[in-house]
Amino acid sequence: MRIKYYSNACVRISSDNGTNILCDPWVNAGAFLGSWFHWPPLQDDFYDELVNEPCNGIYISHLHPDHYDPLFVSKFVKKNPGVPIYIASFAHNWLKASLERIAKDFTKIIEVPTLQEIHISSNFSMKIFAADTCNPSICNVNIPCQNEPSLRGIDSVAVFCVDGKKVVNANDAMGVSILPKIAANIGQADLLMGHYGGASPYPQCFPEISDKKSEIKKITENSCKLLATAAHSIQAKFIFPFAGQYVLGGRLTSLNYDRAVLPLDQAVNYIQALTKCHVISVMPGGEFNLSNENKTKDYIEPSIKEMDSYFSKIKEFKFPYEEVYNNDWENPLNDLMNASNKILQKSYSSRITLENSFVIGDGMYFVTINLDPTHKNSSVEIMSQPKFKNVTEIFMPTSLLRNLTKRKKNYRGFTPMHWNQADIGSHFLWKRQGIFDLNSHTLLNFFG
Repeated sequence: MRIKYYSNACVRISSDNGTNILCDPWVNAGAFLGSWFHWPPLQDDFYDELVNEPCNGIYISHLHPDHYDPLFVSKFVKKNPGVPIYIASFAHNWLKASLERIAKDFTKIIEVPTLQEIHISSNFSMKIFAADTCNPSICNVNIPCQNEPSLRGIDSVAVFCVDGKKVVNANDAMGVSILPKIAANIGQADLLMGHYGGASPYPQCFPEISDKKSEIKKITENSCKLLATAAHSIQAKFIFPFAGQYVLGGRLTSLNYDRAVLPLDQAVNYIQALTKCHVISVMPGGEFNLSNENKTKDYIEPSIKEMDSYFSKIKEFKFPYEEVYNNDWENPLNDLMNASNKILQKSYSSRITLENSFVIGDGMYFVTINLDPTHKNSSVEIMSQPKFKNVTEIFMPTSLLRNLTKRKKNYRGFTPMHWNQADIGSHFLWKRQGIFDLNSHTLLNFFG
């Protein structure tokens, strides 16, 4: 059994006889509304190899654009008709609907039910678990929730059994966090692949945080500890940290040195100090043979000079929303009210623990969303001061605010122009005072 590493969460898992599954191919730069770029820069033959290498299927863990690249998938299925695409059986059909629009004329999109084993060949099988939206540390959810569609999230965990070896692909933080809860349904594994760093706007998008290095240290150490804990829960012999390498481009390039992201070689050393598992890495294009435990060259972070040279190129990139003219927004205040009312409506059935006010705007127009656990003082108000002492202010360019706020008439379904995409992409400027309530913050994903 061999694992070839390409970039971020993109790997190819192959059996000794050549059967293989390509996982989470991200090829086109500009994920998360244009801001995420590959790091290290992609090799020149990256695209050609992914398209031309014989393949028995693609596994897409979830719909975040550094895992699901619709443009690449569209080109791949046209070049390789009949190669199936495997996804979890999610409660929401956003990923399936998007795949069907671009791929159903060329191949099958196969939803794999939780706990059902799919055989790719006689010596190659896989299971996929839909990850929960619940916080396991709070509600102690486990596999029974996985069988309840309303509790499934957008992420997934894949388990590959190949040539008598078992590899768990937990990809992002949600998958890594839930792994101890589903360990009994996985059993002992030989290798765990999982996220090891931060992928949020914190702390780089929070100007009031003076000591960003301390915050970065807390986040990265916690992420590494989560990965080690997940590996221990399935008694993994090897840990393969991945899904943590990206840089910001365009007007956000200057934020890169304040991101909570460890260089991979440093992450390997830190995780190794936490565990008796063997923590491994390879250079992009490198390979680990789990059958004989041989691997190619260890990952080495490119130099600061190489990084700065790359930054000078990608900082010229323009984000899609920057091409929009701001003067065609006819009724911004009315649109902001309508978009924010979605959050207010959702809050009535949510577990808010603290009074929180959110101020969302561009410096000219803004809306204030007041959320009260009792709902007595909850409200959406235009150009008004917050009601509560716990306040989160979120600022962004007018063109982005417009695109997140407006939808075409009668529009339904998932769109890349979504609050969560802009949030992860570091497109907002944040300011907080008072106590931060995670439950209230999560409701912002319903904006618009």
